[in-house]
Amino acid sequence: MKLKSIASNHIKDSSSLFKKIYFYKNIDSTNNKCFKLKDKNNFIVIADKQTRGRGRYDRNWHSPAGKNLYFSLLIHKPVLDYNEICILTSAAVLEVLEKYDPDICLKWPNDIIYKNKKISGILIERKFTGNILEFVVIGVGINIFTDFSRENELEDIAVSLGEILEEGDMTGQ
Repeated sequence: MKLKSIASNHIKDSSSLFKKIYFYKNIDSTNNKCFKLKDKNNFIVIADKQTRGRGRYDRNWHSPAGKNLYFSLLIHKPVLDYNEICILTSAAVLEVLEKYDPDICLKWPNDIIYKNKKISGILIERKFTGNILEFVVIGVGINIFTDFSRENELEDIAVSLGEILEEGDMTGQ
């Protein structure tokens, strides 16, 4: 089933899905911030830099300022179950990135990779009260501008869109 038809079955008026967008220059983690905000509406948190960006199993997500895309979506009382959210999110990120190179692919359940190097990661967390699901937080990190050839500990495991497009650090910094 195509991504658009999956989404349209669950989202009737996409203009009202997210009521607010919060932007931060520097925070610990967009997912953490979603859990801390007391907003009763669905919202998006975007950061220019994360000091404690993370993935599954609390693994570190390298999040320098002005280089990449870091955002989280908080959805109250989601109509999709966890697996559907995971599939839909991974498919959406992959659909965007594979337009730049057809070798970009999904490493189930939450990594988007290029030649065995991670270009994007997805972290989905949930908040329950008892057995009741209150909300889900969908965190996404996409490496856009970082030149990982300059990051010794990451150069063999991470890649950015700029590197894939053979432009290295596309910001010129």
